[in-house]
Amino acid sequence: MRSKKVLFVVLLMALFSCNRIDKPTPSSFIKQYHESFDPFFDRFNTDSTFQRSRIVFPLDNYLIPMEELNYEMVNQPIDSLDYCILDLTYHDSLAKRQFDAYKRIIQTKKDTTWVKFTGVDNGIHEEFIFERRKGKWFLVKVMDGST
Repeated sequence: MRSKKVLFVVLLMALFSCNRIDKPTPSSFIKQYHESFDPFFDRFNTDSTFQRSRIVFPLDNYLIPMEELNYEMVNQPIDSLDYCILDLTYHDSLAKRQFDAYKRIIQTKKDTTWVKFTGVDNGIHEEFIFERRKGKWFLVKVMDGST
């Protein structure tokens, strides 16, 4: 009789201890997962469906209107229907072109990355701002300060 009670208690302990194993929950996995920018950026530039899925619409689009004499930027948001696919790839030869030459600089601080295009002896100046949200990168803002 006593051995049956001991066996029963051992089985109960084994049963309850199996359920106590810490399993990652989807929300804890999301908090731990951090997508790297470089692979994301490569796919963003080559897969148009993926690109559209990684943009926060309406996309903040700051620019200097042609009629603006004091060069003040205004936000003209872009909705998903008016959005045109971007190609932010770059090759060093673009900085050596005779006309419209530019350089690209990518800066990352914590969960924000700036992709900047700056003209060489011209007025090109564009910034594309990406933020990491819940571990994934998204394009959240475009700033075109070109003159």
